This record gives sequence, C-alpha cells and structure tokens, in this order.
Amino acid sequence: MPGGQGSGRLGRLTVAGIHDALTGLGEELAHRLDLTDTELAAAPRLIVSMDSAHSTLRQLTRYWETFRGKDDPRTSPAVTALEAALWSGRAARVHVILDGTPTTSLLGAAPHELFGTVVLARVSATTWQRLAPLTAPAPKPSKHRGRGHVIQHGEVHETQAIWMTDADVVTWLTDPNDPAN
Repeated sequence: MPGGQGSGRLGRLTVAGIHDALTGLGEELAHRLDLTDTELAAAPRLIVSMDSAHSTLRQLTRYWETFRGKDDPRTSPAVTALEAALWSGRAARVHVILDGTPTTSLLGAAPHELFGTVVLARVSATTWQRLAPLTAPAPKPSKHRGRGHVIQHGEVHETQAIWMTDADVVTWLTDPNDPAN
C-alpha cells in the first residue's frame, strides 16, 4: 500500500496503520479501475483480509472522528475505500475477506447486499439468519473438521476447507507456484 504506516506489513496493527492501509487500498483500487483489460490482467491479484470486521470498522470510525476537520468528509476515507473494494474490487482483481460482518450502520447496506459469497462454519441459527437471511434455515452442524457452507445467489453448498497452519498460509500466499506448497 502506498504511504505511511500502511506500507507493507502493518507492524503493530494500529488503528492508524489500518486506516493508512485501507486509504492506500482505495487509491490502488481507483488506479486499477482505470487500467485497460490487458494492463489489469498483468496486475497481481490483491487479497484484503480483515479480522473482527465490526470492531475494526467501529475503531476506524472513532479514529477518524478524533482528527477530522470541518471540511473533511464525514465518513472515514478508510471505510469509504473498504466499501469501494466490497462493491467493485473484483473488477480490479481486489478481493476482500471479512471475518465477521459489519453492521449496516458502519457500511450503509445490508450484509446480503454487500457480499456475493458468504462462507459460514459452525454458527448458531441466529447468526445464520443474520448473515444469510435469504436462504433456508441453518443446516445442522457437521461433526467433520473444516466443514462449512458457502452461500451464493441464495443457494447453500456444503464445502470442505483446507486446514493450514499460519506458516503454511504465508508460504502459500508468498509463493503459490512452489510445487512443495
């Protein structure tokens, strides 16, 4: 990500660093949306992952309120950039994975309007209804490790996740073409 604490790894993962990283993501997204199809095809795919999305967005909102000037936008540029990535990121080879769903007050739309694909595993019926309201009732939980459900276009598909250690994930993300991965 260009600029400030958002460059490269976020180090201590401060709210300021996350804010800078998301603002940089917004700039990168805008740049990518202006590329030709050939230029975009050569651009690396970006995957943005945010843990505890609701809490993180709430902290970003509070952070922005602490120093926002009267002429600055009311909504944090970091939150605006995340919204843009959720709505148009796929067109620019930018993909967002949120752990937890932010409330509608933080992103301004219902979860089923923001996310084309929802992946759920081991959730209560109440959580299922909140995150996948357009589908049938929650399926019975599986006793198989790594089993979950993918909800896409209102249809539920049972799936099996690959179990990887943190080190395996880092290795796979940094060198996905390595045959040892």
